[in-house]
Amino acid sequence: MDGNTADRLSQKSERRDEKVNSILEDAAEISGGVLSSIQALAGTTACKGVQITRLKEWAVNNDLWIDDISQLGTFSDRGSENEVYINNEIQIVYKLNDFRYSDDNLMPFFERIRIHDCLIAPSPLIMLQSSNNQWTR
Repeated sequence: MDGNTADRLSQKSERRDEKVNSILEDAAEISGGVLSSIQALAGTTACKGVQITRLKEWAVNNDLWIDDISQLGTFSDRGSENEVYINNEIQIVYKLNDFRYSDDNLMPFFERIRIHDCLIAPSPLIMLQSSNNQWTR
C-alpha cells in the first residue's frame, strides 16, 4: 500500500454484486472522494464532518438510513467506538459506530473493516445501514 486510495479499495468493476456486501465499498468510495476533493482544494485530510454529511445523504437516498435505532434490538452496552444492540428474535448483534474516535477522515475506518474481513473471514463485519447513535450523534 502506498497511500493511494485506488490501491486499497476495490474498483467498481471488481465489486461484489450483492447489495449488502457492496455497501461498505460504496460508502468507502464516497468517503474517499470527499477526502480526495478536500486534499486537492485545501491541502488537508481533515474532512470527517464533510464525509459524515455525504455518507448520511447517500444512506438516506439509498434507503440505508435507520431513523429509529430501537428497531435494531435492545441496547446492550457502549464501548469506546460502538454501541451494541442485541436482537434476540433473529439472534444477531449489531454494532453502531458513531465515528466519535475516528481520525480526521474516515478512510482508516473502512480500511480496518476490510482488514478484519481478510484476517477473520469466518466472522466478517458487514455494513448494513447507517444511523445516528442513541444520542443522535
